[in-house]
Amino acid sequence: MALLSIIIPVFNEPDLPVLIEKLYDVVFECEREIIIVDDGSTDGTREWLVQNQNFYDYRLIVMKKNSGKGAAVKQGLRVSRGTIMVIQDGDLEYEPFEIPGVIAPILRGKTKVCYGSRYLDANRRSNAISWIKAHGIKNYIMYLGGRLINSLFNFLCQSRLTDVSTCYKAFAIPFLKTIPAKGNGFELEHELTMKIIKQTTIQEVPIHYNPRSYNEGKKITIVDGIKIFTSIVHSCLINSFRAPAVSREKVPHSFHPPGSMMSREILSTKQL
Repeated sequence: MALLSIIIPVFNEPDLPVLIEKLYDVVFECEREIIIVDDGSTDGTREWLVQNQNFYDYRLIVMKKNSGKGAAVKQGLRVSRGTIMVIQDGDLEYEPFEIPGVIAPILRGKTKVCYGSRYLDANRRSNAISWIKAHGIKNYIMYLGGRLINSLFNFLCQSRLTDVSTCYKAFAIPFLKTIPAKGNGFELEHELTMKIIKQTTIQEVPIHYNPRSYNEGKKITIVDGIKIFTSIVHSCLINSFRAPAVSREKVPHSFHPPGSMMSREILSTKQL
């Protein structure tokens, strides 16, 4: 029986209560567990999570200090009971109703890894003027940086992924646990992707995306972009390979009776 582990790394996320409510509105075709990893929040997010465990069924991992998104994801995977994992950011940039479509190819045995691409559907792309008007010049610069990183990744790794930096990455957990990972920041996801495409095909499905501004709490910075850039260059130059073709498919969302809820518990890194 499939069990979906939704891992949510959080650091100072004021919109987290809204996100959790949205997750409860989603009907999955398998059982699910929610694992929230507080990565050293200082704005009251941690206290809110502890206080509200009686009302929700998430499992909570409390990290003593901010160690990075990659470290938080690895901690969540370590305690996961699931057979499938998906990463969910703690803000509202990614809509939880997309998750069933992202995990569907794995549930159906079509692939071991599926990414939700923000750029796969041409109707969801914005031109420069409309993007700047909606999200600001700084956000547009970060968008261009993300596209540059994607192009660099595909060039060096000889792949054809449309959105290597997407948050919505879903994995068959038994397969994922065979992939060694060192990164503790945002670069972890690119490191994993480089290693995964040496072994299997990554399928992509289209998703919606609501970019937030830095005033709204966006976390990734130019420094993170540089780390990702250097990580890609270093890893690809010392490990030359040709990747399998990327499979792309529009997967309809399936709605079935929800699975049973998991028990409440809180874990600290001392217990890991």
